[in-house]
Amino acid sequence: MIMSMHAPKILAVIVLAVLLAPSVAALTELDYGTHDISVTLQSGQDAAYLVPMKAGDRLIVDLAVTSGGPADFYLTNITAYNVYAASVSGSLNFPSLYYLGGQSSENCQGIVYTYDSLIANDYVLLMDNTANTEAGAAPVGPVTITGTITVERNVWTLVNIIITILIIICIILFMLYLRWPEKKA
Repeated sequence: MIMSMHAPKILAVIVLAVLLAPSVAALTELDYGTHDISVTLQSGQDAAYLVPMKAGDRLIVDLAVTSGGPADFYLTNITAYNVYAASVSGSLNFPSLYYLGGQSSENCQGIVYTYDSLIANDYVLLMDNTANTEAGAAPVGPVTITGTITVERNVWTLVNIIITILIIICIILFMLYLRWPEKKA
């Protein structure tokens, strides 16, 4: 019964998040490779990086607050980020942020993790120096965050596995051909 009372609100939030998708243009998109990050966030600011990943891709994050107070670090998907952005802008009141727990940390001096994406998804790495989340750090001034974000491509796709198996079969057949005794007439 309680779930059915909240279902329309959750559905409305999802619809608004999808409609607000153009806010993605404000995100910095990170492609494959290693990216050096250095950003200073004033009180009330955040920085967000869009990381499109395919199944099997890997995200390696190593970020630290090098000056200022603690900050919040979240890994979420694009839909949840749009809800967060709409809430920050005042067009929606939704005080919670959906994020991946093991890859997020609130009120801290940095974060280090490796995340392997099981599905293709557009992830958002959010660094926050705002009071927009319930359990997040309270901003006390500018915060400088530095470090690296690495996005690694999954090389073991189905096509690559098939090609590797075919090459191994060809090598084995070639070796057998060289060792096969010739018939004498």
